[in-house]
Amino acid sequence: MNDVPNRSRGPRLQEATFNFHLAQALRNRRVSWRKYTDTIVAERTGTIAGHPGLKPDILIQPRVSSPVAIETEIASDPSNDAKNRLGLSLTPASGLIMAAIGIRLPVEVREWGDDEFEQRLSVRGIDGEPFAMEYALFSLGRNRETIRWPEDGWITGTVSDIADLCEAAAIPQHILADFAQEVATSIRGVAYDLQRELPPHISRSIADSIGQKDLIQGLRLTCCIWMATLRICDMLAAQPDLRRLGLMTISELLRRGHDQDRILVPDVKEQWNAVLKYNYRSVVAPAVQTIVDALPSGTASTYMTTLGKLAEHVNANNLGEHVDFTGQLFPEMLEDRKQTAAFYTLPDLATILANVAVDAMPVQDWSDLKRLSCLSIADFACGTGTLLRSTYRKILRNYQDAGGSDLASLHQIMMEDSITGTDINALATHMTAAALSTVNIAQLYESTNIGAVPVKNGKTGALELLDHQQVPTITGAATKTELISSTKMEQIHATDREYSLVIQNPPYSRGRGGAKLFDIAGISESERRKCVARLNKLRNKSKLQIGNGTAGIASDFSELALQKLGPHGVFASVLPLTAAKAISWAEFRHRMLTNFATVVTIAFPAFSKQAVSADTGMKEFLIVAMDYDPIQVIKENPEVISVNFHQRPGAEQEAIEFARQVSIIANEVDLNEGRIAASTGVIGEWNRHSVEDSREPWYPVGIRSNTVSTFAIGLLRGKFNHIRHSITADLELPAQSLGNVCNIGPTHDLLGHPRGGDPRGAFVFDPIPPNTVPDYPALWSANNKTQRKLIVQPTHTGWAHDGDKTAERWQTASNLAISRNLDMTSQPLSAAWIEQPAMGGSTWTTLRHQDQDTLKAILIWFNSTFGLIARWAHGQTTQHGRARLQIGDIASTPIPYFGSQTPAGEAARLIANQEFERLTQLELRQVSLAAIDPSRHELDRVALRMLGIESDHFAQALANVRDQWCAEPSVNGLRASILNELQASSN
Repeated sequence: MNDVPNRSRGPRLQEATFNFHLAQALRNRRVSWRKYTDTIVAERTGTIAGHPGLKPDILIQPRVSSPVAIETEIASDPSNDAKNRLGLSLTPASGLIMAAIGIRLPVEVREWGDDEFEQRLSVRGIDGEPFAMEYALFSLGRNRETIRWPEDGWITGTVSDIADLCEAAAIPQHILADFAQEVATSIRGVAYDLQRELPPHISRSIADSIGQKDLIQGLRLTCCIWMATLRICDMLAAQPDLRRLGLMTISELLRRGHDQDRILVPDVKEQWNAVLKYNYRSVVAPAVQTIVDALPSGTASTYMTTLGKLAEHVNANNLGEHVDFTGQLFPEMLEDRKQTAAFYTLPDLATILANVAVDAMPVQDWSDLKRLSCLSIADFACGTGTLLRSTYRKILRNYQDAGGSDLASLHQIMMEDSITGTDINALATHMTAAALSTVNIAQLYESTNIGAVPVKNGKTGALELLDHQQVPTITGAATKTELISSTKMEQIHATDREYSLVIQNPPYSRGRGGAKLFDIAGISESERRKCVARLNKLRNKSKLQIGNGTAGIASDFSELALQKLGPHGVFASVLPLTAAKAISWAEFRHRMLTNFATVVTIAFPAFSKQAVSADTGMKEFLIVAMDYDPIQVIKENPEVISVNFHQRPGAEQEAIEFARQVSIIANEVDLNEGRIAASTGVIGEWNRHSVEDSREPWYPVGIRSNTVSTFAIGLLRGKFNHIRHSITADLELPAQSLGNVCNIGPTHDLLGHPRGGDPRGAFVFDPIPPNTVPDYPALWSANNKTQRKLIVQPTHTGWAHDGDKTAERWQTASNLAISRNLDMTSQPLSAAWIEQPAMGGSTWTTLRHQDQDTLKAILIWFNSTFGLIARWAHGQTTQHGRARLQIGDIASTPIPYFGSQTPAGEAARLIANQEFERLTQLELRQVSLAAIDPSRHELDRVALRMLGIESDHFAQALANVRDQWCAEPSVNGLRASILNELQASSN
């Protein structure tokens, strides 16, 4: 390290003094940065190629990633200096500067004395308050453009935050994604070439060795395993301290080949066995197992050479400990992701979930290795280990920030004792172990608790742990090498009530709508059915009763997590938005609120697909539940903290900042709602919402605006709440579930089927021919061109299919029907009046009541902004622009009790009857344009009268919330045409 110069009165020298102290403070945050004296240098010339006189303020040049420059200025803007460092090469050549941080220092720095620098920049700062700085990140984009984060203004953080940023920003995300795509393409090519050359029986043997029934996918995964194992062994061989193992780098293996520039399979097996002698089973055993006896050595050597050079190429690009390369690569290797509903967590959102979860763990001293050795962390659907790796990285950062320096011991603790990971895919768990190994590749470890678990012949993978404390692995046979003679099948152990943290992104598959549980590539139908039967048995034996077929397999993994969590444990998961809303997930919500002290949800409603996982195309959210108590306690006022961000993090460095904000909110005790502010403005909103029934939906999850969220919850509880207009009023008509007011019609499956469809129900339905009066009319389908007024015509006629049920189903006919799957971006009607009674159908469900005026009031309510918001909040909005209601959701939807025999009820029904004919003449626009639709406004005025709150104060508040509701992405679907029309009207 350079000596720190004496303090001077000159501002430049004072800034230089700060830079030397900041460089030292950064070194203190990371053990690897202290290992070599030139990793972090301050105020040094001769570091930039071609610019001998250029002197970056601070230069961080780790050996495992790209360099990062830091430029500081006291009371002025460092942006230009930071931007000018991008794209420069270092001397000696060690990569380009792809990222630079500009730090704007307060003028008070000029007044600091020598003794103040070190103290203020320490972890604890002065009086426990670390010094906070304003900074921004500058990086090179895919087209060499400069990207600033944030776009305007500054982030405020400590030295520890800047250390995190340096690691996260060193390799831009687009470089990682492009490189993973390049590698995946190469591996796919090798696999296809191998398939053409190998006899089918050998390909079959290789695929079977890793549990793959599909030949090409088995070969593709095998090639990926070979490449990844060669990569890990190359990294191990490059460590000076590990040369004693006799390992060779890929370059040395190539030189050793009898034909120059060739890797021989016997040499590879010798290397892998050398690693197995120490253990590393979860990394190397799957690779050993795939080199089957019948595999021709010459053929294998040819392709092993290609993959070895590819592995060397990966390592040469410094894709080491700070990036999740395997998480980027793995999805490119699989063909059955959508069938199994096994999607892989996007790295930036994995960072948010892991960081918030680790911050929630009850660890008082993160530098205490003895305490950390007691931590146990599991992901029972780990994929390539993105969540486990993010968790380990956060623990590692906390350990170093707290002053811990024994990284070797921490690595052994994490790998051998703390981390459990399972998946149904051998490549996934292999890559999980490999990715975790690279966090500290220089430190060997022995056994791990990571492995692939079988789903076949009545085995349900990790879900077997619901009934057992251990489960066999697919690759157990790979341990039977000449060095490891045990014939015992390897086991993954997971003891009940043991884990400190269970973090996971479980599969979402459900046995409904044509989808099948355990629909894994190559599995036979008979095997699949055995697995389904076994899962049903596990559900019946369950003590928690969270898992169920309607919610899908994600609910079973949630149940498994709770069974394995110990006291004061943390539950962290990616889940479909239905988990927060649907009736089928009610028991899950109940267990969260009765077994955890604090429940925090995180959603991104403004993102187009609101997805947290790659390829899902559906809405998801993150949940972190803290301080687990396995003994159920009924709380007086259970609460959910809902955080809804207006934007997605663009990269890991932003994700770290998002997570920091969530952790602050989770510990907030004085406020119940607020806006999440950054220098660029408001980036999100949060609220703490009390739950009256622990099983009720968590309405605010995924709602962008707190105003809309609070208003919706109020409506569903019989209140008019507008937080910005300071209105809190009980409605004269109390809230009552729709099922208690009306008889709800049956599903379309019970009614019948369109001609040519699956034969079910009482009727066969045909579209009504022109000029025909049907015997059994039905409002079967939606039509946004003909169904624009409150009164609509039936769309289909029924013909008796099951005579025994005909009369019974016809009794469900009514004048009123509610839309079950409302497309708000195209359909105008949430409920419709049928002039002559008709049955429902696939889109519409009938509502029956003996009093027609009550039905008319319900019609007006559901088509007003009140009813639209209520059904939208209560239903499922898993697809942008749609508000879906299952039959159970319809029945449980709260509405004002229009059937009440009170004066308020009589007045509402009278108004509905008087206004009915006039309102049915109105032509309505699609629901998402309610803010600018005069006909909808007229319905709102009548609804206000029906509720007895027609004053200007209430009308203005409703207009405000109507505007904000139409701005919700889940309402407007982020459709450009709708957004443009709303924007034009507001201007």
